[in-house]
Amino acid sequence: MVGQFAYGKSRQQRAISLFVSSSREGNNDTGSGDDLAVPNSVRDPGIWRDFVVSSDGVDVNGPFQQVDGYTPGVDYPIYDSVPFGLTFTCGGKLPGYYADPEARCQVWHWCLPNGRQFSFLCPNGTVFSQSARVCDWWFKVDCNDSPRLYGINDDLYRDVNGNKI
Repeated sequence: MVGQFAYGKSRQQRAISLFVSSSREGNNDTGSGDDLAVPNSVRDPGIWRDFVVSSDGVDVNGPFQQVDGYTPGVDYPIYDSVPFGLTFTCGGKLPGYYADPEARCQVWHWCLPNGRQFSFLCPNGTVFSQSARVCDWWFKVDCNDSPRLYGINDDLYRDVNGNKI
């Protein structure tokens, strides 16, 4: 039963148990945490620990604490809104999706065919991957390489055979 835990476990054990049991396919787990089979994606450098909340709704580690030697705001950006005054423009660019290295790629821009621009913020702990055009964990993205990959937006305007549409 998700949310039902054995007494005597720490809040963190209960929180991790809740996360794992609620994310399993079939969800036959009792939630005890005794049979934790944590997927590798959860183990990536401890990033989930920033976002785990215990079953009683209490933040286990506090917001944005240092995790596995990485410091939020230093090693990766933690904006809470799109910063004002970014210099990115859609002028001269294909319509598409663009990481903004000026905001350490936590911000991405959507350029429309008419040149209009909309800017978005990836959730904290993630940045925009220009190669995949999605927000991904900050440690998986080379933000400085993003401008070199802007040309991939060209594939948005090609059919399955590679012909321009």
